Amino acid sequence: MVGAAARAAPHASLETIRQGDGAPPGAFRRALGTAAGVAALVGEVGAPVAEAVRQLLALLSG
Repeated sequence: MVGAAARAAPHASLETIRQGDGAPPGAFRRALGTAAGVAALVGEVGAPVAEAVRQLLALLSG
């Protein structure tokens, strides 16, 4: 069974991603990491999300 804190983390990450530039420093990248982790957990279905996160992180790192 997944605990309440573990269930809340992806939702909080999505809110941070929605904030975009308004997110606290470092929070946006951490939120993308959480999204990529969830995508990896769900397997092949999450592959497009994991790839999108990879591309976003590549853009952010220059």
